Amino acid sequence: MVITPQTEIRLLKVPFTIDNKNQLTFASKTAQTSYFTSLSYVSEDNATYQRKDNVIRFPAHIDDIILYNYVMYKNEAYTDKWFYAYITNMTYVNDNLTNIEIETDVFQTWQFDISLNQSFVEREHTNDDTIGANTIDENLNVGEVLTEYTDEYDGITNNNYFWFVIACNYQPATDTEEEKMFSGVNMYGGYPQGSTWFAWAINYLNFASEINEISEWIMNVTKARSCRRYTSNFCTSLWFI
Repeated sequence: MVITPQTEIRLLKVPFTIDNKNQLTFASKTAQTSYFTSLSYVSEDNATYQRKDNVIRFPAHIDDIILYNYVMYKNEAYTDKWFYAYITNMTYVNDNLTNIEIETDVFQTWQFDISLNQSFVEREHTNDDTIGANTIDENLNVGEVLTEYTDEYDGITNNNYFWFVIACNYQPATDTEEEKMFSGVNMYGGYPQGSTWFAWAINYLNFASEINEISEWIMNVTKARSCRRYTSNFCTSLWFI
């Protein structure tokens, strides 16, 4: 029995990897096929039947195809279905032949044959990352957001300075011990923070003495009687240059 070679193989470059941490979804099989056939590729149109998760004996020098990481193939004599697979290894055979080892991309290959039951989505991407666009309103009436005061600083123009900032949930500047326990909600850069930021303008030319001053401030606050119970989540230091 004579077998006519009728398998089409395309080597592709795709933006995702075999770990499946990222994948592409499509509205239809036509859209899927259109995307993959639109990618840059090298092909072999008259190959013999290609077996799943096997080796492709591709008629090309390995240096000419080494950057391709994906393959799609169709055994036209038996089916019109495209199979998708990752390239896991390439081996030089001779100047006109490279052995390509493949592993089936089960998601792309059978994406439109999957029946999804009720599932938990661990992680997903969104095209709209506006604040609040992807959260569910809890219908909790928190009242009107009030601002007690605002303060702006124009910054430092001298390049010898940088900011050293400590975000603190203890407010040493207030009067009573109860008030010191919580710094309140503050807005920095338009975002609410459950802490108060204490900032020092540090001069590179006088770095050591100013860092010692900050260290002394931290020690005094952490030694305060009312703050000892909160040392585990007292403050986090941030550097701004």
